[in-house]
Amino acid sequence: MCLNTSQYKFSYIAEQVFKFSFIRVQMYKLTYTRVQVYKISYIAAQVYVYKFSYVTVQVYKFGCIAEQVCASLAIL
Repeated sequence: MCLNTSQYKFSYIAEQVFKFSFIRVQMYKLTYTRVQVYKISYIAAQVYVYKFSYVTVQVYKFGCIAEQVCASLAIL
């Protein structure tokens, strides 16, 4: 009877260790997913900043062209 009790205790401890390991794996997966989402957000932010910079440059170029046209018309 004593042997069965010891086996039961060992099985119980093994089960608790397994549950703890399972929880740790789930936490790791959650953390990994959060990091991936952060990376995607970071890349999206970089693309947005790049697009905004590109549009700003285009507006600036258009302003320069308009200024040159106006200067040409003023000369005429």
